[in-house]
Amino acid sequence: MKKVVDPASLSYISWSHLESDECGALNEFLGVAPKAEPVHGQIGVMLSVGDFFDRAVRGLGDNEVLDLGQKKLRFLITPHVPHAWDAILVFEETTGTLFCSDLFTVFGKPQPVTESDIIEQSMSALKDLPGYLPVGPHTGAVFDRLVALEPKVLAGHHSSAYNGNAVQALQDLRGELFRFAGLAVEEVVQGSDEEPSKAEPYG
Repeated sequence: MKKVVDPASLSYISWSHLESDECGALNEFLGVAPKAEPVHGQIGVMLSVGDFFDRAVRGLGDNEVLDLGQKKLRFLITPHVPHAWDAILVFEETTGTLFCSDLFTVFGKPQPVTESDIIEQSMSALKDLPGYLPVGPHTGAVFDRLVALEPKVLAGHHSSAYNGNAVQALQDLRGELFRFAGLAVEEVVQGSDEEPSKAEPYG
């Protein structure tokens, strides 16, 4: 990380949900980032994150914006998407970048940036990780919110940064997740009278 930015210059540190690969090294980061304030969603702060870290965690509400000056981070509380009750996703408004955590997870070492299809690889990984991306009562509404943001880039935790058609990728992932869970889903095409997508599921 020091090749990109001096940790001592950081003002904030955030993560999606409480897991070792998301925030397990946070205390070590805080040790070299004396001015950094840990930031998470209100659910995470209410539940437990304060019990694990050496510095008080600031809780942000759903849709609250953290103004960084040149960049603006909109915090989205997204229970169980990708997973865990405390999950959040973050949308950087000036570049249209959606930090989408474990959505679109792939195995191996993907390219840093891609415009190629990411759904097939993601669904292939999901079939080896049952329950990894659960479909529950909030899932459809969360995906609707993400699509409505019209992101230009999907920045995942275990995937390439995707700068193809991000809206379509989110709609496709939603449809595949529901099919994989054995549930029906209607995919509404915005601004169109077309029938819902009849795309064949992967696998």
